[in-house]
Amino acid sequence: KDAGQFCNKVFGELLENSVGLLSDKLKFYRLEKFYKLKDKTEQILKDKHINVTVPVLPKLGIPLIEAATVEEDEALHTKWANMLSNAIDPSFKNKITRNFVSILGDMNPVDVLILDIICKEWLSLPEDKKDTLFDRSKIANAFKIELKECEISLRNLLRLGCLKPGVVVGT
Repeated sequence: KDAGQFCNKVFGELLENSVGLLSDKLKFYRLEKFYKLKDKTEQILKDKHINVTVPVLPKLGIPLIEAATVEEDEALHTKWANMLSNAIDPSFKNKITRNFVSILGDMNPVDVLILDIICKEWLSLPEDKKDTLFDRSKIANAFKIELKECEISLRNLLRLGCLKPGVVVGT
């Protein structure tokens, strides 16, 4: 309170109004992202022919929506909508937990692209080849990214527990 009064004495209402403008822009931005999340989630459910949903606990729903409403990247924003639609889909067999929110929140767009391609490749392998290693340089070339950027992304995916050590090799 004392700090606020001092700032008003020094800056007048200028600082208070500036913070208010920033707050208004942030509210508008998050509201816009919320409606995009809503539309994407409803479209996913519609495409799956799901008319009845189950509620999520606030412990999961609030952090998920908070993270989704500040997401700048469109592909990641769609991942949030997928997560939300799975969480409210009564026929979804797996359980969406709060750690998924934390993991996705710590991912960059490149991380998601790399993880998606590794998962698709791994799932397409026959059972006797599931111990296959992925080559870091081939991944970097496939996405036309620098090897260093690929390395950083792969280390992040390892840190998050999305990949296990020994899955990716460097040549």
